[in-house]
Amino acid sequence: VKRRLPPHPEKIGADIEVTCFAYEGIDAVKAALKKGEAKSTKEMPIKIKLVSPPLYVMFTTTLSKQSGIEALTSAVEAISAEIKSRQGNINIKHAPRAVSVQEEKLLAAQFVAEEEQ
Repeated sequence: VKRRLPPHPEKIGADIEVTCFAYEGIDAVKAALKKGEAKSTKEMPIKIKLVSPPLYVMFTTTLSKQSGIEALTSAVEAISAEIKSRQGNINIKHAPRAVSVQEEKLLAAQFVAEEEQ
């Protein structure tokens, strides 16, 4: 049965807004996002993409939905701690969750619209 029905990887995503209006500004945002990406593992890489400033999308692909959500949650916590230590703010638009195919298409359309502008 396992050979016929291999487990399908789940895509887990979160939407966050990261801002910093202090002197460090964009350097603080970059450092915070790097702290979040540092939480990735070989089995579960965490990627962060810019949609439009200050909105970023974090995502990972994993076989275990729960472990993927936990990984993204710890990455969001790391980003939050780093950006707040540098007088910045984080706003979690969508907490880590399983992403459907329809949501992926909407996100791809947003990326295309941003590139055209």
